[in-house]
Amino acid sequence: MLNVKARSGIAQAAALVTGLTALSAVLGFLRDVVIAGVFGAGAQLDAFLVAQGLMNLVLAMIAGAMAKATVQPKTVQRAIQTRRLTRYLSS
Repeated sequence: MLNVKARSGIAQAAALVTGLTALSAVLGFLRDVVIAGVFGAGAQLDAFLVAQGLMNLVLAMIAGAMAKATVQPKTVQRAIQTRRLTRYLSS
C-alpha cells in the first residue's frame, strides 16, 4: 500500500499532466486561429493542415515505437528480478 507522501506525489504528477494537456489544447486552438487568420479558408490552408496531420501521425508512430521498445524490456527485467527475489526468499 502506498504511503501518504507517495500518494501526494502521484496526485501532483497527475495534476501536472492534466494541466499541461489543457494548456496544449488551448495553445493548439490559438495556433489554429492564427493560421486561419493568416491563410484564410482555401487550398493552401488545406494543404498545410494535411501536411501537419501527416507529420503528427509519423511522430506519434515513432514515439509509440520508442515507448514500446523501452517499456517492454524494463517490464521483463523487473519480472525476472522479482522471480529471482521470490526464489531466494522461498529457499
